[in-house]
Amino acid sequence: MGEHPNGMLLICQVSSRIEFPKSCPLLQQGISEDMEGSEEKGSREETRKEYNLGVLKQVQAIFGHLACSKLQYYVPRGFWRHFKLWGEPVNLREQHDALEFFNSLVDSLEEALKILNQPCILSQILSGSFADQKICKDCPHRYSREESFTALNIDIRNHSNLLDSLEQYVKGDLLEGANAYHCEKCNKKVKYF
Repeated sequence: MGEHPNGMLLICQVSSRIEFPKSCPLLQQGISEDMEGSEEKGSREETRKEYNLGVLKQVQAIFGHLACSKLQYYVPRGFWRHFKLWGEPVNLREQHDALEFFNSLVDSLEEALKILNQPCILSQILSGSFADQKICKDCPHRYSREESFTALNIDIRNHSNLLDSLEQYVKGDLLEGANAYHCEKCNKKVKYF
């Protein structure tokens, strides 16, 4: 991480999270389209709507600069003046959790797109699903539930590559004792993977 020519520190989480959509033309096009919606002032809900629409407009400005500028960098001052993490302005000199930043940004953009009656392009492109399976060891029953996600929190420490990390993420654990699963079909607690 180096000093920016104007003295501002570059933030890796913003760079990596904004760089991904730039490398995904469909996502960039879906967010960059000119969108208008009607709003009423006054309530807390309206304030939240205005905030989310403001985040969308600032991200559109970032994409516009990245797509059309010949500069080697862009400082998104308007975005940082507008964006809030947990309802508070972001101090650019403090480190923040990249996943929380990403989730907050995606949530705001999705809400803004809903307000404008636009398709939720982010969830279509960035989301996935996985099956949460419970395989009972003491009985023949299996349970499976599909869960959606926009980001996976994968432990990369102690792994030599992403594939190893993903294999560890989906690896089953034997749960027994206090952690045993209540099998609805057998009506008892059983060991499960």
